[in-house]
Amino acid sequence: MAKKLHKQKIIVNEFAVEFENYFFSNISRSVYLFIKDLQQECDLFLFSGIIRDYFLESKNSYRDIDLIYLSKNFDIDAFLILKNYTFKKNSFGGYKISIDGIDIDLWNIQNTWGIKKFESRPFYEWIYELIPQTSFFNFSSVIYSFSNREFIYTEQFENFVNNKKIDIVLSENPNPVLCIINIFYYQQKLNLDLAKRTIEYFLENFEKYSSDDYRQVQEKHFGKQIISYSVLSKYFSKYQEKVYLKIIKQK
Repeated sequence: MAKKLHKQKIIVNEFAVEFENYFFSNISRSVYLFIKDLQQECDLFLFSGIIRDYFLESKNSYRDIDLIYLSKNFDIDAFLILKNYTFKKNSFGGYKISIDGIDIDLWNIQNTWGIKKFESRPFYEWIYELIPQTSFFNFSSVIYSFSNREFIYTEQFENFVNNKKIDIVLSENPNPVLCIINIFYYQQKLNLDLAKRTIEYFLENFEKYSSDDYRQVQEKHFGKQIISYSVLSKYFSKYQEKVYLKIIKQK
């Protein structure tokens, strides 16, 4: 990445093409052709960790790709069957397609939880603006449009790029236990600080759930327990103490 990001215009105009070249250079031809075929049928967007890692200039390799699509009349099942792709559906309406050892998670935008939350508004009027606003973390509040070759993102994502702190965009979430686990999972994985709002979310919500809740959610999502309840409790005490000391100093 040649330049430091400061403004939205710089991300779109200076980094979009560079990012797309970076992305396509790190996938196989079969995955590339899948994306290009899909792009002919619908508006297609890339989201999640690949964009985050690009702006962190991370060397991490990735084994999965997250895509969302938007189309009024697109029959995704017929497309996948016609193209002979092996796929599975999950209980939330998403698809998992495996190509060359890469897992591609594909979602219809209208089936995602965050979008359903705002479905009372005219769908095509606000969709491009709203998608990034429905993410929990600031580093996920960005998507890349293959059709327009541009990033669409929130102010919180821009702040993340500049201050490298993990913050929260949409605190309302159907799985707060997993959100709490992910706060510390990503803090360790990315070696980044937590923003004030993230710490406050943790302190406000941690004690609402039991040790069994934290264990079961991790086993279901990760297949194992990655952070013990005792470690989470230590984090809770640590941040509680910091808040208390700050209040004392202000008196």
